[in-house]
Amino acid sequence: MDKKQIAEILEEIADILELKGEVEFKARAYRNASRIIRELKGDLKELVETGELAKIKGIGPNLFEKIKELVNTGGLRYYDDLKKSIPEGLFELLQIRGLGPKRIKAIYEKLGVTTLAELEYACKENRLLKLEGFGKTIQEKVLKEIERLKRSSAYHLLPSAFETAEIVNEFIRNHLGEDNFTITGSFRRKREIIRDIDVVLKARKNEFKNIINLISTKFPSIRVISSADNFISLLSNSGMNVDFILADEDYAFKVFYTTGSKDFLRNFEEHIKRNGFVLNENGIFKNSDKMKFTSEEEIFKAFGMNFIPPELREGFDEIELALRGEIPELLTERDLKGIFTFIQPTAMVPTRLKI
Repeated sequence: MDKKQIAEILEEIADILELKGEVEFKARAYRNASRIIRELKGDLKELVETGELAKIKGIGPNLFEKIKELVNTGGLRYYDDLKKSIPEGLFELLQIRGLGPKRIKAIYEKLGVTTLAELEYACKENRLLKLEGFGKTIQEKVLKEIERLKRSSAYHLLPSAFETAEIVNEFIRNHLGEDNFTITGSFRRKREIIRDIDVVLKARKNEFKNIINLISTKFPSIRVISSADNFISLLSNSGMNVDFILADEDYAFKVFYTTGSKDFLRNFEEHIKRNGFVLNENGIFKNSDKMKFTSEEEIFKAFGMNFIPPELREGFDEIELALRGEIPELLTERDLKGIFTFIQPTAMVPTRLKI
């Protein structure tokens, strides 16, 4: 579990605490810890193992133990129990801009609303107007937000992801003039379903701050979700999350690591660990020395493998095939010889297709 995932869990815990009406300082402490983890420099696992994380202001003993559990086990019992304590549908409501945990708590407790569908129905019946602090303007905004969420979803088909990727390409060409960027993640692996767009952008470290500011103000988005020194996540106008990761000398590694998949990276780590190497989100290390690479090809070559195309990095037998030099060629448009179109008769009479 990387820093981004842990920070998101801490942020979600803060939301749940507010939904439950816990004292404000508890939720504030988790939000602060989430920010600290996002902006943290260095390897989180090492900082936990050495206890250095506990010395950072804002990370008390209780929070340290929870972060330690997340790092060591990939889960957190406290988080799991909290999630079970509130209706699952309330997490959907948190996606609505302008509500926030406190207002959602009021809607849930006063109106019994637990899902987007129930909230939409309540708005159309003007029931939100009965609640303190809710007016006609807020109710209309909530309805518009629900429509936006219905049009978009957490997951998107690959063709619609291509449209968002083109927006990213155009933005970088127009505003940064850079060719040194790669769209990674599940999009690069050409998965049928895409959750978000990950973009690794090569830049000098002294340019990071200006680039983050430029992206936050100029990229066509609904809002900024989160940001750090070398990272910014936005909800794009298309409804997809777009994450920009800035990299300098470690550009090739960041492209490799963020392409994934998680299963592939786990298998890759298991393989290189036999020779004393360590893989984490910050790089590949040997005896605490960070290895440097100028391309993905160099990474695979360093460990005796042929290059593995992104489309094959799914955690099956691709590493064994790469070690044996037996990576298959991918299909291309040139391999397409024809397309069959089969239409079932409306009467649903059994039909035999002859080829």
